[in-house]
Formats: sequence, structure tokens, C-alpha cells
Amino acid sequence: MRIDALKNDFPASSDPTFVWSCPMMGNTSTEKSIIMNGKNAVQLIGYVGRDLKESKQDSGLTRVAIRMATHQTFKNRLGEQVNATTWHNVVAWDGSAEYARRSFVKGSKILVEGSIVYGSFTGWDGRRRFTTHIKATNLINLDR
Repeated sequence: MRIDALKNDFPASSDPTFVWSCPMMGNTSTEKSIIMNGKNAVQLIGYVGRDLKESKQDSGLTRVAIRMATHQTFKNRLGEQVNATTWHNVVAWDGSAEYARRSFVKGSKILVEGSIVYGSFTGWDGRRRFTTHIKATNLINLDR
């Protein structure tokens, strides 16, 4: 049975927490249901890739942009070891921004906890551009 065939079983509610009975797993309406929660959480360990970019907002808030690299190693189909680097844009505000400004330099090993934020803007050429960044809620310098 395809998952999209079950979408009619979902309650019509804007509440992100809902109860769902899954016939595929042997659950019926009289049995214990699965509670589904949505969560936007990210935890990354990696390295600061360049000097931080600090800015003061019109509202008085401090913002720090961190360019962060994470690395992973895996074997390809031929059995060869491949090293891959993924770059992330991290944004920290106020207290977290101040901590990052004091503690991080290019090359620092850091832990970032936060959430993924998607956005868009219109570029100078009139085309719509899309952005993704991590809104940091917790930052730790792992070099110390």
C-alpha cells in the first residue's frame, strides 16, 4: 500500500501533533495509535570555513554569519574511499552571536544546534532566489 493512499486517514487539523492509525503496521482505530510530531532540528559538527561576518541590525540585534564545513567519508560503487565536504550557512543572533564572535576563528572545530530556515528574495536581475541557512540556538567551540 502506498503512503499517499493513507493521507485520507490524517485528521483535518492545523495542529502539528496528531494521532494517526497505521493499518500497514497492524494498528486499527481501537488499538494504540502512533503519535507523529514534526521537528525541525539540526546538529552539526564541523569547521569554521572563513572569518565571521558580523552585522548590527536596525532593530539593534547583533547577527553573525558563519560559513561552516562538514566532512564525510564513504565508499563509492567501485569500493574507493571518497571524502566529501558540505558547506553550510549558519546564522547566530545576540547572545549566540556574541559567543561566536569571541570564540570562533577560521578553522575552529565547532558544534552547532539549531533549525533549518528557508527563504527567498528577488535579485538585482528580477529573478527570485532561494536561500537556506541554519538558525543557531546553541554553539560550542570544540577546540577548547
